[in-house]
Amino acid sequence: MAAAEFLSSHYNVSFDALVVTGSGFVLGTDRSGTGSSLPYSRVPGMPRGSVAGHEHTFRVLQIGDRHALLCSGRFHLYEGLRADECGIFVDIANALHCRRMLLTNAVGGLSPSLRVGSIVAVHDMLDLSSTIIQSAPSKKRWPSGTGLSGAWHDDLMLRCRQKGHHLHEGVLAQMRGPSYETRAEVRMLRRIGADVVGMSTVIEARRALACGLDTMVLSLVTNMLTDAVLPMLSHDDVMLAARAANSQMAEVVLTALE
Repeated sequence: MAAAEFLSSHYNVSFDALVVTGSGFVLGTDRSGTGSSLPYSRVPGMPRGSVAGHEHTFRVLQIGDRHALLCSGRFHLYEGLRADECGIFVDIANALHCRRMLLTNAVGGLSPSLRVGSIVAVHDMLDLSSTIIQSAPSKKRWPSGTGLSGAWHDDLMLRCRQKGHHLHEGVLAQMRGPSYETRAEVRMLRRIGADVVGMSTVIEARRALACGLDTMVLSLVTNMLTDAVLPMLSHDDVMLAARAANSQMAEVVLTALE
């Protein structure tokens, strides 16, 4: 594909992993090992995004002797984009022969065990986006009963405990957005087993698993949801909470990539 060919030529390194970051989360430029920032707009075939808190730039992370392609900012269905366009990073990872894909996002917390600033290692997903990615990137399919709760997930949980980073585990639900959930939706989501909810990531993760990529999802809780009284919430609130936890989230992401 055109985007992957351009990135391969631009950076001229082999990538072990691809990382997509969510709202308000930015890995600092001091973490970048090779090459400069590359705006998405300069890469052929990339969609156009407009959501605040997403830099829409590529960088390279160097972890030991391996490299990861950092995609700082993603695309959303509620921007008027197709599911295929929102899943473009999976296609790039597949074309660049990455082994692994790490997706991060900002979410609302549903489980009472969570709080603002909690990081959830997602072990299962609910797709409530009412979309289907029409063109599968490969002939592989996500086998029933397998997915996110594999060896990479277990290894990260262990290493985070050893380093003193507390991670929760839970189920991520994706709604279409852009509206935040109503009290009735909060009750529904809890009853069907969701621990956190967001407006992205599940369709990307399912696409990555279908490609055979080792896939991890890390969700940062930026607000707590209740079915009693819903506080007025804005995207600015989400970004502020994400930036407050930026350092902790960065350490967990780098631990995952070690």
